[in-house]
Amino acid sequence: MNPDVPLPCAAQLKRFCQAHGIVKLAVYGSALREDFGPDSDVDLLVKFDPEADVSLPDPIEVQEDISALFGGRRVDLFTVESLIGLIRDRIVAEAEQLYPHRKPAHQPPLAVDDDTPLRLMRGHAGRAIQVSAGRTRKDLDGDRMLCDLVCFAIQRVGLRAKGISHAARKELPGIDFDELADLSRHLIQEHAAIDYDRLWAATQACPGIVRQLDAYLPPEDERPGANRGEPVGW
Repeated sequence: MNPDVPLPCAAQLKRFCQAHGIVKLAVYGSALREDFGPDSDVDLLVKFDPEADVSLPDPIEVQEDISALFGGRRVDLFTVESLIGLIRDRIVAEAEQLYPHRKPAHQPPLAVDDDTPLRLMRGHAGRAIQVSAGRTRKDLDGDRMLCDLVCFAIQRVGLRAKGISHAARKELPGIDFDELADLSRHLIQEHAAIDYDRLWAATQACPGIVRQLDAYLPPEDERPGANRGEPVGW
């Protein structure tokens, strides 16, 4: 765990988890790495009580509560079921459990990991391509559902782009990581006054992003740290 991560006290976290039917909560991603910084998000992995009638909380409804627990940082919640294939195994294997409290083994922050966020970035870019297929820029003005779907996908692309290392960015000069990260900030903070031209330009750039990442990333089972055995349980 990076020592700069603002963690909640055990009692606060317990109350939050019990209120939302969460039986296990862990942190993963940049919070465990040496590149965690002032603008980094906190990624959380959660498991719900299988006997409770609950699902992943609406991020809008719980954002203030969970963000306050982690020092006001933006927090993304995921379930194991929402993760993809070998990315799931890697995240589960590296995640550090916070609730129920378990004292972690002492270890320094992990080295910078570009592989996982780049794969997630590629997946979100692919989603943007799917939801915008056959549509035009003008459709954003009159189709609220389309706008929401495109905004969500591009926002996620930008959130992942923000944490990519300088070394990886140099190897991918055709991807404007800074613009994607800044656009994500714009979509989050200016949701009532979205720049649709800018949003559509990013959507149109997604096929190129996917092509470049396809060429850059190794096959799933050859990537660094890939789990080649049975799926990791959680």
